[in-house]
Amino acid sequence: MRLALLVLPLAGLLAAGCGPTCPTTCAKIYGQAADGNCNTAIPGQTNEASFDACVDMCEDALAIPGDLGGYNPNERVLSGELPELENEKQAAAWMDCIDGASCQTLNDGYCAPLF
Repeated sequence: MRLALLVLPLAGLLAAGCGPTCPTTCAKIYGQAADGNCNTAIPGQTNEASFDACVDMCEDALAIPGDLGGYNPNERVLSGELPELENEKQAAAWMDCIDGASCQTLNDGYCAPLF
């Protein structure tokens, strides 16, 4: 019984860490297609530079408490001003959107911002 009481909280902590992370999210966007990623090309930038900027933006947002506000990664953005990730809730919603999206969905303007 004591073992069960110790294992249950540990299982909850492990499950909380199973979602997408900034590096895995950015790798899906900018990683090589041969690895199952989207290999998104940004004009004038290498994929490595885009990946690094993506991780920095995501991790910076995660460090700031806040709520979603008007941000919705499931809204299609075709042109104009791209949304910026301003806080942890927005970054989490963005990572979940990227995690569940196909490369075609990303190319069609969903899960913004992409660089």
